[in-house]
Amino acid sequence: MFLAGEVEESQDEPYTEENDDLYFDLPPILTVKEAAEFLRVSTHTVYEMCRVYHGKFFPHFKIGNQIKIPRDKFVEWIKNGGINNYKENVASEDSKRHTQKVRESKAENMAKSLSKNENSKKFETKEHEKKLEEKEVLNKKEASKYLGISTAKISQLLKDEKVLYTKRDTRYIIPKIALDTYINSKGQVSWQDQVKKYSEHKCRI
Repeated sequence: MFLAGEVEESQDEPYTEENDDLYFDLPPILTVKEAAEFLRVSTHTVYEMCRVYHGKFFPHFKIGNQIKIPRDKFVEWIKNGGINNYKENVASEDSKRHTQKVRESKAENMAKSLSKNENSKKFETKEHEKKLEEKEVLNKKEASKYLGISTAKISQLLKDEKVLYTKRDTRYIIPKIALDTYINSKGQVSWQDQVKKYSEHKCRI
């Protein structure tokens, strides 16, 4: 039994001698049997060389189901190293494809890892948003996330009294109802109206 890319070794060494006189007796188009006899290998070896990597490293073509070997390319193949060179080419191709598979596997694992991290971040974001929904009052950072704007923008809204707030020491305490009122009124609500809305909902800050 032969593995992919292997060729059978006969008792005699495969023919690789560079002697142009010996090529004259070859027909213009060789059969598998004729090529095997000339190389001193089995027909199985020739078929295998035609099969591995779709015959990339052995000159041949097909007519129906029959394999034919053009003499000129066959002679050139022998002069370029024949079976020994064929083995080196197959080994090199095996190595390239293995390296490519390893790279693809690493890329796939990395993509899965990134997707997992992204899903984890989305879950954490949803959990955080859920917690914000449950809170009655928020700080500036939480308020910026609730409105989807920067903390600098929140600071400006507070300064302009567009959003109701109170302060404890240096901390801003912002009722969530005030943010909802700002959203619903599209920012067109007075401080007094915000206080009224806040009082109606009896939110303590």
